[in-house]
Amino acid sequence: LYDFLNRNDSRYTAIVFMPYLYGPTLRGLPLVKDRAFIQPCLHDETYAYLPAAEAIFHAARGVLFNSDGEAELAANLYGPGILAKGVCVGEGVEVASNVPHAEDASLLDAKVARLLDRREPYILSVGRRDTTKNTDLLLNAFARYRAENPASRLGLVVAGPGDLPPAPGDRTGVVDVGYVAERDKEALLAVCAAVVQPSQNESYSRAMMEAWMKARPVVAHRRCRATARAIEECGGGWLADDEVEWGHVFAAIESADPHRLADLGRKGQAYAEEHADWDKVITRYERVLRLRESTARARSRVQSRVTEVHQVLADLSPGDAISNHAIFLRDTLTALGFESRIFV
Repeated sequence: LYDFLNRNDSRYTAIVFMPYLYGPTLRGLPLVKDRAFIQPCLHDETYAYLPAAEAIFHAARGVLFNSDGEAELAANLYGPGILAKGVCVGEGVEVASNVPHAEDASLLDAKVARLLDRREPYILSVGRRDTTKNTDLLLNAFARYRAENPASRLGLVVAGPGDLPPAPGDRTGVVDVGYVAERDKEALLAVCAAVVQPSQNESYSRAMMEAWMKARPVVAHRRCRATARAIEECGGGWLADDEVEWGHVFAAIESADPHRLADLGRKGQAYAEEHADWDKVITRYERVLRLRESTARARSRVQSRVTEVHQVLADLSPGDAISNHAIFLRDTLTALGFESRIFV
């Protein structure tokens, strides 16, 4: 790959490296820095503080941020000059407009159908279940809330890949539906009281945007700038830090009037329509990478040449946001007539 970049960089208008912390980016970007854009998927983590990581942010011609909060973190880490060459492009997220409910039980997973049929209020956690995603914080905070409020009817539904962390105490009210199909996830999103996103390791949260596209409010971790800033900007939910603060938010959700929850959800929906709409995201890509003008020049020079656009990833994991992003780009490019493959 590095030899290829050295030999062929002049063939490309732009070369995008994603994410920031792996060898192909750390070693490859400096070879073509005049044409290099980095889409870092930056988290506030140990890797981000390494000199090698800072160097590629300064070397890149431009930075494509997933969120305003990610851009804020980059400026805090590497200096405000990073913002001068950064653009928040967002990420496209798809949700179905019509989803099955409990009355369409034959279309849903049996556990999901039974849950919806109960029609009791619940908050929903969607995504990989892991201590690095603060799943243990969420479970412990909810257990504490239910213990302190024995009359509570609020449930916590946890959906996604991975195993739930071991529980130190009671899990009353917790329903683990595991990894679910898209239609089941859409059905759960459509009628939940709110979606919870406890992770601090996010540069952008697809779960938040999916919730907001369904006009559902969101709870996010106060110390994750990518998710916290989105809520601060649009007012589409709540922020919480420790178990006590999460418990206060659970109480606010359970006692909230349905109109209040809907109002918060609509505020988030307006935000998602700007930052998670594929057409708007791709337009921002085209503008910052100057793809429209470069494509026009290329077509005028060589009408018959087959154009190839390939991607190289460190790994490919179904359900992972970066993998989903790469697969979407490949499928879109293929539909447009490009030859496009993913190398892992």
